[in-house]
Amino acid sequence: MVKIKDVIRRDISTGKYAENGRLPGVRELALRYDCSRGTISNALKELSEQGFVRTEHGRGTFLAEGGNFLKRRSTRMVGAALLRHSWMEHMESLRDEYLRDGWFISLYCSSDDMQNPEAERHFLELALAQDFAGVILTGTPLIPLNSDLYLSLRQAGMKIVHLTHYKEDMSGEATILPDYRMAGAIACSAAAARYKKRFAVVRVDGCCPPSTTLRMEGVRTMNRALGMEQLPDLILFDGDRITPENEAQLVQFFETAGPLSEMALLADDCATLRDLQLWMEKRGIPADLPFMISMSDTHWSKKEMNYIGFDYRQSLRLAMDYITDEKIKPLDPFHRVLDPELHLIKETIQINKGKQK
Repeated sequence: MVKIKDVIRRDISTGKYAENGRLPGVRELALRYDCSRGTISNALKELSEQGFVRTEHGRGTFLAEGGNFLKRRSTRMVGAALLRHSWMEHMESLRDEYLRDGWFISLYCSSDDMQNPEAERHFLELALAQDFAGVILTGTPLIPLNSDLYLSLRQAGMKIVHLTHYKEDMSGEATILPDYRMAGAIACSAAAARYKKRFAVVRVDGCCPPSTTLRMEGVRTMNRALGMEQLPDLILFDGDRITPENEAQLVQFFETAGPLSEMALLADDCATLRDLQLWMEKRGIPADLPFMISMSDTHWSKKEMNYIGFDYRQSLRLAMDYITDEKIKPLDPFHRVLDPELHLIKETIQINKGKQK
């Protein structure tokens, strides 16, 4: 559980009391933090002993260093809130390597909470309370976004680096991002290279995070140059199952879409493509006739299909380089781009665009 002392210190570090350099009285703080005055007094005593505040008898409690933002005394600890089947496994394998260099990495698998914004916020607040040097994030794209918290933590002196889009415009963040637009373009191009005349995008109903939007942009951009016939999106799933409505839609689609040998199915993610393949197998529809490819690779089944992937191990090394480089400040601009890789069932093709900067 986060202590009141750590909550007050976080608020001090993020500038909440910086305007006049003075904290409210004990009674007001007790009301604000919903605790007893004794708890506040003990918290202020600890903060004073640690050099964060100073108490002047008869005048009140003031920020140290003249009321400016406090300098964080960061440790050699790094937080990592990552998704499974991509970044998480690589970070687990790298952790001992960085530990030998004196860096301790605290892992939180955000897949377990379905990228819950409150769970992510709690992890970040704990990281600040424990003086982490930085946090590596596959940030949640779910509302409410934690954008303000990311900024306040960076202002407090903790580095926050994002490994995927949690919103479409990431220009104000420190980022190492997969090129999702190019992933969509490559999937469309791979279909055309196999002489497919038409294609449909397969995606989950109601699921449109920024990564999906960017992949769809890449598909549309490439197809304007290639001139393939784009069929209506195949929106199939309710959660992780095929509903009766989906069943009817699928049957109609395969009856009217034309020869399967001339078709490509571009799935937004591996799980969706796998479910479609299983349904086709059950219905006796040859899954090897249409060219099928996933534009995402964050799923355990990716090795059983064609997909567009990224070097997540490289992204984690770049993130650790960023956090451990004392010459780079938390608010300094920092952006890197991960090039996509085309993984076919029998081969891997790396796409190098020279975009890193």
